[in-house]
Amino acid sequence: MHNHATTIRYKSYFRKVIDSQRNGAVSSDITEMTLEFQILESKKEKVVLPFFGIEKDLYEFLKTYYDKIEEEEKYVGKTRTLRAYLLRRAYMPIARRYRRLSNAYGTQEKVLKITNGQGGEVIADKAVWTVIYRRAKAKRYATDGILGLYRKRVVHRSEGGMNDFSLFDGIRNTGEEFTETNSLFYKRFPQYFNGEYEAKRQRLQIEKELREKEKDEREKQKAEKAGKQPGTNGAK
Repeated sequence: MHNHATTIRYKSYFRKVIDSQRNGAVSSDITEMTLEFQILESKKEKVVLPFFGIEKDLYEFLKTYYDKIEEEEKYVGKTRTLRAYLLRRAYMPIARRYRRLSNAYGTQEKVLKITNGQGGEVIADKAVWTVIYRRAKAKRYATDGILGLYRKRVVHRSEGGMNDFSLFDGIRNTGEEFTETNSLFYKRFPQYFNGEYEAKRQRLQIEKELREKEKDEREKQKAEKAGKQPGTNGAK
């Protein structure tokens, strides 16, 4: 589940994208407030770069040839031979170049069926959505710590405007950015390395043993007290 918050006229709004995975996975109370997007078809990716068709055809030809040889070598266990090494050295630079250009200039069309979750009304039978790889992958990070961002006061209320959250400074988040996301995983993750988790486990174990000893002592005292009372031997 991904969430994004904006502030419009002093009010915060959330937009959540939920992957239902299968019918009935998300409760009806939630689906009534959603728009359902069903991917009917994912077309072949295209690189919108002038004169890239020749290079693409050459890459696809080499990829087919390389995949065929690699599959055979994996099957017979010859992936560490000189032939396999030279083949990888020749093919991988071409594959990396194609992947870089595809990430920068690649697009893919997806055919969607859009349905209103509240009444089941079909808004669009075959809506075409063009995914631009550079826009989809740029300046994105995964987090579920909305509260930490609110504490930092990243979202500033504006008169009818919309403000985005701040991003990580680098490709990898730092220790301070870990804590600012306020995720449950990030909170518990350092405890396994600084000894807090083990100390807490030992403390709970000792408290449990002490409670059991106190319970045994109380039961023992009750038994002794009951044995001292008159008439406990059954005499009348």
